[in-house]
Amino acid sequence: MRINSKLIGMIILGMVLIFIIILFIFPTSGENNIIIPDNLPSRACAEITKKQMQYNCLAIVNKDRDLCNKTSEDGVLACQAIVENNPQLCAKVKPAMQKKTCVNEVARVNDNIASCDFSDDKKDCMGSYLAGLYWDGKYNLMDKKYCEVFPDDDRNWCLALVTQDKSVCGNSLACLSLFIQPLSFCDNQQMLKSKGECLRDRAMTQKDPAICGLIDNTNDKDRCYFNIVGHINPDLSFCSKISDSELKQECFSNAAVKLLDKEN
Repeated sequence: MRINSKLIGMIILGMVLIFIIILFIFPTSGENNIIIPDNLPSRACAEITKKQMQYNCLAIVNKDRDLCNKTSEDGVLACQAIVENNPQLCAKVKPAMQKKTCVNEVARVNDNIASCDFSDDKKDCMGSYLAGLYWDGKYNLMDKKYCEVFPDDDRNWCLALVTQDKSVCGNSLACLSLFIQPLSFCDNQQMLKSKGECLRDRAMTQKDPAICGLIDNTNDKDRCYFNIVGHINPDLSFCSKISDSELKQECFSNAAVKLLDKEN
């Protein structure tokens, strides 16, 4: 008996369509079933396409410890540390760079400078935290006593930020760059920073994302938009201007934390 090849083709096509519909309605895993909470920080997290990074973002902005279990295997403890404002958990994070990031993020997300006590490089942690407070305009959380951790030649930039007094910088161009300066300031050949980094400072001090577009170096330009979103303006459209795909994902997470900060 001859079987109609056209009929067989139709049957196979029908089976494939049914299979696709079943997968769509009943996914094989719960990965795509998460309900995004209806708040601005969570909507920023929803822009992240890498699921484990998205879960990490959602866990942090919604203080949901259970969601941390959906992040990458070596990221669970760091996620829990940030959610619970518990830097002691960071001590259990094995990769040195992830441990450093864990402590820094507990400090940043929770405005908890005591987290830096658990850092292997307390000076670096406190420097990052204080600079973040400065760009965020959280001057009330800054104190001169925090500058004591820095050696004499580094202490002035810290004191300048804490007091918002650029005269404390003396002749340090790197320190003076953290205050409002004309764009021509970045043409100074004695500047220790690259011109792109200097222009990033201009964008931050003047709260003007358009200055990021003037930067030629792609990496510096990406970092400029990234920092603008994290400290000045959590506009997701700026994340879309970032060329580096990994940093773009992190930018959405940065925006989510900033939006959470603005809500509190």
